[in-house]
Amino acid sequence: MALPDDQSTWDDYDIVLATSRGTIRRNSLSVFANINSKGKIAMKLENEKLIAVALCKAGMDILISTKLGKSVRFPVDSLRVFSSRNSVGVRAIKLLGDDEVISMAVLNNGTSSVEERDEYLRYSSWLRRTGEELDLNQQMDPPAKYEEMKGVEQILMTITEKGYAKRTSSFEYRTMSRGAQGVKNLDMSSKNGKVIAVFPVNEEDDVMLITDGGKLIRCPVSGVRITGRATQGVIFFKVGKDEKVVSAVRLIENSKIEEK
Repeated sequence: MALPDDQSTWDDYDIVLATSRGTIRRNSLSVFANINSKGKIAMKLENEKLIAVALCKAGMDILISTKLGKSVRFPVDSLRVFSSRNSVGVRAIKLLGDDEVISMAVLNNGTSSVEERDEYLRYSSWLRRTGEELDLNQQMDPPAKYEEMKGVEQILMTITEKGYAKRTSSFEYRTMSRGAQGVKNLDMSSKNGKVIAVFPVNEEDDVMLITDGGKLIRCPVSGVRITGRATQGVIFFKVGKDEKVVSAVRLIENSKIEEK
């Protein structure tokens, strides 16, 4: 995980660690300073795997996603800062059955009301379909109202093991209490398979996919249209019979790796 180039800003950051069984822990980044060649214990695990580590700041949000198509979004501020590295953390999402966490993303804070988010999503969807501004006589506020929302909006890409993908606005995921069951992130079926990754992308990014059969393909993000949260997605990478996508990586700025 790359740290900011300016080391004087490191004290402004915390580090969050998420596990496959839905637990999460927040530490000050300074706790992981001066790591020797043998490494340090980062987190105590109990019949689980560490699946994601990320930097965050107070006032941001965390999005936890599972392989069975559930996601929960909650404020970073709902996590207390642990002083210990050798602890198990707290519950991030309530898992049902054999579900497990597959990814974690740090998002800009969403402070807009439900009504504002719904209006913005309707407006942005109209622009994508028509390329024209919506008639303001249709009980819509002036577009200037949405400039601030557009500045904090992120587009999340969901990728499944059978090569399906979709892009969805971060405003589709409402903020809720930590430890909830979450909301549907994907209309999962035997056709698209289980979720393997959820991460923010930009329009100009590429995504590299790797299968368990050793195949690799690089595809532009722009080839996947932006849809609602509970949709199936479209074919992004055609996998062979009994083959599955096992890894997805976001590529930006001449193939520099940004997210996994």
